[in-house]
Amino acid sequence: MKELLLHVGQDKTGSSFIQSTLANSIEVLKQANICYPINKKVMQASKGKISSGNAGLLLNLADVVKLDNSDKYLFSSEKLFRTLFDDAHMNAIQNLKEALGITKIKVLLYIREPLEHFSSAYQQAIKRGGYTESVQEFVKLYAHTKKVCDFVTKCNNTPDVDLTVINYSDQKHKLINTLEKWLAIESGKLIEPTMKRVNRSLSLGELEFQRVANEFFGKKASILADRLCETLPEIAAQQVVITEESQQLVLDKVKPYCDSINIVLQNIGQESSQYKCLKPKPQYEDNSYNFEKSQITLIADVFSKLRNEK
Repeated sequence: MKELLLHVGQDKTGSSFIQSTLANSIEVLKQANICYPINKKVMQASKGKISSGNAGLLLNLADVVKLDNSDKYLFSSEKLFRTLFDDAHMNAIQNLKEALGITKIKVLLYIREPLEHFSSAYQQAIKRGGYTESVQEFVKLYAHTKKVCDFVTKCNNTPDVDLTVINYSDQKHKLINTLEKWLAIESGKLIEPTMKRVNRSLSLGELEFQRVANEFFGKKASILADRLCETLPEIAAQQVVITEESQQLVLDKVKPYCDSINIVLQNIGQESSQYKCLKPKPQYEDNSYNFEKSQITLIADVFSKLRNEK
């Protein structure tokens, strides 16, 4: 019985670290009879580079059918969270099932507690989305938990999809162990990257520089965040300060969707992964920023390049 294994994110749940680990563990996966299709771009993840995974190869049937005769075929990408159920991917999966004799589709979805995810999503909007507004304004746009609810519902209503949901907020310190368990690989076998922070969040000072860069240069300013994350992975990230009022607004928006997801998780016997929707905690804003010399040098270099390109 052959299986198609799909790790789909969601976003901000350690996908870059997972993909770096998978790129480092090709031989380990082969020994477990798991094929993880790769190309040069996918393999950059083994060096701790920011990666979007290997889902692009899923759509190319000609490439995939040339793969070795494994029992399991593994694809990892947050893009699948958004695109898995579109016509192109459904057709590609049907073709794979017929060409390779796949009889089972297993989907791994990591979810994250709403306030944690909101903070990371705001960072991501500034890091790579060109966003320039305050965290309070971002509350009005935040609707990600509805997308999670829609995805879980579709998986639950698709007969040949076996869905596993893991609460990243509870398991982030054992992330690769949870992946190994899902892959049915012995604990400790997958090879984690030497760079322990892949696609890290920014410090508050870095985040403010990125926000200002977005105001001047738009989305192309995301090169600053990329350089900071890849060149200075050791810099500690900092949590975005969110008022208690804004925290409560986020929880009020997402709670109906969290409740719906929790019902599905209870029905499929995965209560341990349910959302807890923890109450807001007071946070105190500090408008002072600290920078190391390496950060200042890098930021100045990137601003100089962006200015010359303008």
